[in-house]
Parts: sequence; structure tokens; C-alpha cells
Amino acid sequence: RKDGADQTHAQGTGRDDAQPSRCQRHSNQITDYPDCDDAHRDPPTPVRVVWGTTLSEFQAVPVKTVHTVVIEPGMRYDAHHADSLTRYITQTVNIRALQIRDAAVAPVGWPKLASALASSALTELSITTTPLGTAGAQHICAAIHPTTMRILALTDTGLGAEAIDSLARTFRSDSGEQYCGVLTPLASLIQLKLGLNMIGDAGAQSISQLLHALPNLQDLHLAGTRLTALGAQFVLRA
Repeated sequence: RKDGADQTHAQGTGRDDAQPSRCQRHSNQITDYPDCDDAHRDPPTPVRVVWGTTLSEFQAVPVKTVHTVVIEPGMRYDAHHADSLTRYITQTVNIRALQIRDAAVAPVGWPKLASALASSALTELSITTTPLGTAGAQHICAAIHPTTMRILALTDTGLGAEAIDSLARTFRSDSGEQYCGVLTPLASLIQLKLGLNMIGDAGAQSISQLLHALPNLQDLHLAGTRLTALGAQFVLRA
């Protein structure tokens, strides 16, 4: 005689025995079976993967579960690595965050990376202690979705006044133009980190213009940007 739990199980599955179906046995894995429907499977648990020299670990992770990709610190990413990373990000249809810290990305890597991210609904893009420069910043704007991006960190990336001006023009709401295919303003952004960049007073006015295009910004990080009292006034008046 079956107990109450088994009776409930049998009633729910329509089976006479208490053995779980193949679909149920794999309900916590992203494995497709022709006799399984989505109603019998638990939703995938979002995971964070680190992209580095050891590929086997993240290749074993189903791409549909990946929500955060972290570029391994201290690595150098040449054109080959950039191509591989671009292909991987293109497959991670549910990616929501990309974090790059203390890495060296080849100049050809930024446009490829931005192109792969352009079709995503990224909510966080964090690039720190990684050379980016003006050209890289111009490509990165293509990866910023105007309605989903909430955190943008470009700390210690070699940005100067020219790069900040480029970002300001990207999101300037009164220009009547679109830059990098991005609609303005960037209403979803709540945190912007630009610290440890050589922005100076020359870029302070661009920062003030940038702030006008960020109506819901809550946190602005400008430590170590060589702003004087004059530059700070431009920012505070925004």
C-alpha cells in the first residue's frame, strides 16, 4: 500500500509507481528531453562564470543559465581571445552583467565585444583597472541599453576629457541625435563610476552635460579625477 506522499505523486504525474520520471530526475539541469515539457522543470538557477585560460569549467555550464560573465583578472586578451569571448557572450542570451577587472584587452577586442553585447539586456557593465581610452569608450556605448543599464563602472580605464565628452554626446538628450544607436536619455542608470581617470576640469563641463541625460542617477563616483574647485562647480550645477 502506498503512503500519502506516493499517492499524491502518482496522482500528479499519472504514473502508477513512485519513481520520478526522466524529466523530473533532471529538473534542476538544463537538459532538453523530447518527453519533457517546461511545466515539469524547475527554472534554471542563474550562475556566474569566470572567463579565463581554463575553458572546461564554464563550457560545462549551460549558457542559458549564465547571468554574469567575469573576465579573469591579470589576463591579456588578444584578437583570438576576443573572438572566443564574443562568440560565448553571443550565446549567453540571458547575460545581465559583464565585469572586467585588471585585464588587457586588445584594441580589436572592444568593438567585437560591444557588438556582442549590443543585443543583450545588460544591467551592469563594470570595467576597472583596464586600459580603455577614448576609442574603447566610443565602442562601449554600443553595449549600453538605454532602458536596462543600471550600473556603469569605468574606473581607472584611462579616460580623459575627450572620452567623457564622447560619453556625454552619446546620452545628451537635447541633441536630437542618436549615437551608437542608443536612444537618449539613459533613464535606467542609477550608478556611474568614473573615478581614477584623468578627467580634470577640462572634462568637468562634459560631466555636467552627461548628468542632464541621467535623470535617475543616484550615485556618482569621481574620486581621483583631478577636479579642482572650478571643475566641481560645473558638476554641482548640473
